[in-house]
Amino acid sequence: MTDVTTVAAVQKSKVVAGLLAFFLGQFGIHWFYLGNNKLGLTQLLLFAIGLPLCLVLIGIPIVIGVRLWAFVDAIRIFMGSITDSEGQPLA
Repeated sequence: MTDVTTVAAVQKSKVVAGLLAFFLGQFGIHWFYLGNNKLGLTQLLLFAIGLPLCLVLIGIPIVIGVRLWAFVDAIRIFMGSITDSEGQPLA
């Protein structure tokens, strides 16, 4: 006889994810919270590359773009169109 244990998926909070995206979105923190580490790392690296390049004005569009991306993510989270990495809707 085998013992099968199931682990209940923990629902992520829509409010927490949205606020993370709004205030710390340029670092990709909301994607890490939702379990999508590739998108989180992409946002973090783009911001980390763009920030020092702002000194020579090349990085300004990169930083603005990453910040705009995070703002749109916050709106999408609050609208309910983003799920966590397992496809579960946010609570």
